[in-house]
Amino acid sequence: MSGSGQVILCSLDGPELRLDLAADTAYVLRRWRKGGDSAAERFEELAGSVYPVAGLEEYRFLFTPVLGA
Repeated sequence: MSGSGQVILCSLDGPELRLDLAADTAYVLRRWRKGGDSAAERFEELAGSVYPVAGLEEYRFLFTPVLGA
């Protein structure tokens, strides 16, 4: 939950993505990795390991307001 409604997503070497969401609103964040494993599976695969960054990975993010929160 962001009190201001401003969210910043950062990657290791990519640009920041700044979003303006409704202030004082709770959200559920869902994400998908384009082509291949899900974002969660990819995270588990890479957790605790060091790999050279090769190419780009594309993700989709969906912020859904939580009703009654």
